[in-house]
Amino acid sequence: MIEANESPEVDWRGEHDDDGRRAYQIAALAIAADPAKYAPVADVVGMSEKERDKARDYGSEIRRAWRRILAPLWMPEGLASSEARVQFDAGDGFLQRACGDGLADELRSAVKRFDWHSQVTIRFVNGNGGAAWSRSSRTITVNSEYVRRFVKQGERGPASETNAKGPALR
Repeated sequence: MIEANESPEVDWRGEHDDDGRRAYQIAALAIAADPAKYAPVADVVGMSEKERDKARDYGSEIRRAWRRILAPLWMPEGLASSEARVQFDAGDGFLQRACGDGLADELRSAVKRFDWHSQVTIRFVNGNGGAAWSRSSRTITVNSEYVRRFVKQGERGPASETNAKGPALR
């Protein structure tokens, strides 16, 4: 939602919904998973109590459906995929701190849950730009500037201004 409020215009190109809509959908799914734990997420996107009730209803259905779809792709209980990798440039101080403080471990834990048919890598590199998936190398490359942008947003906290995309953030 912070990202959505930083851009006055909606970008309709690409396969993804605009940032504000995706933030709201993620908040709804989080509320469905654990309403108490994720109440602050619902606050950030400006969900009313009625919208939270709806999210618990339809979000839990979506969550169950995703669990059923993904279940056959998961590794057996207690096992981790040997095909999943998370790498980062340890010579870059920023990436060393970000990945060393738990980011790499969290992502590694998530991708090792899946039974990949071949190696999949998440690679953090020093550079400008965003993140991209390469089908040929089966690698997600994440540029340091992309991570820095989110760190800065987190340090600043939710934006307070309103724009055409949605409610003011509190």
